[in-house]
Amino acid sequence: MTTDAAQSARCVAKDYLSLAKAQIACSFLTGSALSADYAPASDVDLYVICEVLAAPLKEHVLFHGHRLQITWSSTPTIFAALGAASVSGNPFFPHALAHSEHLAGDPDIHPFLRRQGRRMLEAGPNAYRAADAEPSP
Repeated sequence: MTTDAAQSARCVAKDYLSLAKAQIACSFLTGSALSADYAPASDVDLYVICEVLAAPLKEHVLFHGHRLQITWSSTPTIFAALGAASVSGNPFFPHALAHSEHLAGDPDIHPFLRRQGRRMLEAGPNAYRAADAEPSP
């Protein structure tokens, strides 16, 4: 169940994206903006995947009274981040993906990323470490 404040945060994120000049392949929200835990002082965690982007970028923007924390990434960078998470076993990014909500862009990219995040969480961090540690024949 979400609050009116969380719904407002979603609307603000969509408004922000509508002003973006980049070609957005996919964008999604994560974090407290998706839950009843969201409060007006909370950040709105927004991921934006662009078709072409020279380098990943994190920015913090105050937009319509909401603090947006935006991670700009290219498609190859987002897949590299998933690969790095699978090797390190760090659950942060898979957890964010597994509990995210699609905002804009290609409707097929987000479900794929979300499924990957869920699979990684279900397998657990040791599943990837054990596979990496097996000696080669």
